[in-house]
Amino acid sequence: MIYKCLIIQLLHMDSIPRSLFNFLHLPDYSFVGIGIKDDLYKLEVEYGIRCRNAVELGPLAASVMKMPRLSGCGIDELTLVVNKLDLRKHRPLSALFKDWGQYALGEKLAKLATINVYSCYKVGSRLLEPCESL
Repeated sequence: MIYKCLIIQLLHMDSIPRSLFNFLHLPDYSFVGIGIKDDLYKLEVEYGIRCRNAVELGPLAASVMKMPRLSGCGIDELTLVVNKLDLRKHRPLSALFKDWGQYALGEKLAKLATINVYSCYKVGSRLLEPCESL
C-alpha cells in the first residue's frame, strides 16, 4: 500500500485553494489527531477554515480500548499501545513543535510532520474500524 502526505504551510500562501475547504468538509472522511480540535480552532480563527469530522485520538482510544489513561496520551504512546508500533526512532528531531509557522519547512520538519501524520492515521484507522479487530 502506498501512503501519501500533503503538507501545506498556509502561512506562505497568498490565498487558500477552494479545494482545501471542500476536502475538509467531505462527510466520508474523519480527520484525527492529538490536539486536533485546538488546531482546527486556530485554522478557523486565522483562515476561516472549518472541518466537519475531527476526532481526538486520546479520548477515542480511551473509550474504544476501555483504558481511561489513554485519554491524555501523546501520539507516540497511542501508536505503541494501539498498533504495537514504535515510530519514535524514526523522528528526526527530539522536540515537538507547537508553532510550525515559526520554522522553514526543511527536510527534518517535513519528515517529523509526515511521521506524526502517519502515526495518527494508523491509530485512527485501527480505532475506527469495526470493534472485533481490536
